[in-house]
Amino acid sequence: MTKQAILQLSLEKVNHRMKELEILLDELHVSMEDETKSSAGDKHETARAMVQLEQEKLSKQLHEFVQMRGILTQINPTWKHIQVGMGSLVETSEGWYFLSVGLGQLSVDDKPVFALNPQAPIGQQLKGKKVGDEVAFGGRKLIILSIF
Repeated sequence: MTKQAILQLSLEKVNHRMKELEILLDELHVSMEDETKSSAGDKHETARAMVQLEQEKLSKQLHEFVQMRGILTQINPTWKHIQVGMGSLVETSEGWYFLSVGLGQLSVDDKPVFALNPQAPIGQQLKGKKVGDEVAFGGRKLIILSIF
C-alpha cells in the first residue's frame, strides 16, 4: 500500500462522484425545461420549486467535491511526514488512516484505509502525533506505528 495509490484512488473517487453529480444536474436542467413548457398552474410551480431545490442541493455537493479535488491535488505523495498532518498516511495498531478529505473507507491492495478530513474527531486526535504516540478514540487506544 503506497500513499500514491491511496491518493490516486481518492482522486478517482472524487472525480467519479463529480461526474455523477454533473449528470444529475444536467438531467434536472432538462426536467426544468420540460416543466417550463408546461403550464399546469400551482402543480407546475410546485414541481419547478422542487427541481430548483434539488439543483441547489446537487450544486452544493458538486462544489464540495471540487474543493476536495483541490485539496487532494495539493498533497505531495512523496513527502515523508515526521508528525501527522494533512497528507499523512498513518499506520496505527487499529488500521490505516489517510488525512486528506472525508471519503470514508477505501480499499487499497485489499487493505482498508480510512480517508478522513483532519478536522474529523479522529483526525484532530492524530494531528501532531509522532511514531510511538498513543491516541484514545472511541474507547480504544491507537498506537502510531508509522507515518508516511
